[in-house]
Parts: sequence; C-alpha cells; structure tokens
Amino acid sequence: MTFYSDMRNVALSILAEFGQPGTLRSSSSVYSPSTGESVQTDTDTVVTLALLPLPRGRDEYAPSLVQMSTNAIIMSANELATAGVRPSANDKILIGSKVYDITHLTAIEPAGTVVAYKMLVAN
Repeated sequence: MTFYSDMRNVALSILAEFGQPGTLRSSSSVYSPSTGESVQTDTDTVVTLALLPLPRGRDEYAPSLVQMSTNAIIMSANELATAGVRPSANDKILIGSKVYDITHLTAIEPAGTVVAYKMLVAN
C-alpha cells in the first residue's frame, strides 16, 4: 500500500464514524441512431458510501454555483475505488429517503490517488 492509499482508509474510518451511510446513483444515457433519441437510465451502485454533510460559507464556491438549497458533502473514495466507479456531476446521492443531485464535484487526490470527494448537492 502507498501512503495515500492508507490515507484513503483513514478518511473512510473518519467519515464512517462521524458521517452517515449513503448510496451513489449514476445515470447514463444511450443514444439510439434509429430513433434519434437519447434514453437516460439510473442505476444504483451496490456500494454503501460514508458521507459527511458540511456547513459551508458563500465564498467557498463561485457565486454562480451557490444556491439556497445547495449543501456541501464529503464522500469517501475507498468504496468507489474498490468498485471501480468514479462519480460525476450528473449523478445522484441517496441519504435515507432523500435524493440529492450532484451539482459540482471535486476529487481530493494528492499524487493522483483519490482520497475523498467534496461535492455540492441540491435537493
């Protein structure tokens, strides 16, 4: 294991202890040349994630990205790396019965190893 892989495990244990479980729902679209339409499908990953909702200030992100219903969340990357999944800004996060749309996503990746993801979500 490398140093940053170990840090990914440390981040997972901290987020699991102080955060809450959630699920990543990724959406993908398939283009059909015969109909000329794109069909979007949602698939739940089978990975339970450790998530930590955060308070944030208005200056943390560009003002055009900040909305009143936007929250910040840190998500562990350990389970996603094991499953070979990388989240995108079109995906959704499920926490309990609430569904949040990921509006902005930043990977915390020192030396190219993703340790965690910080994201803005809208409900």
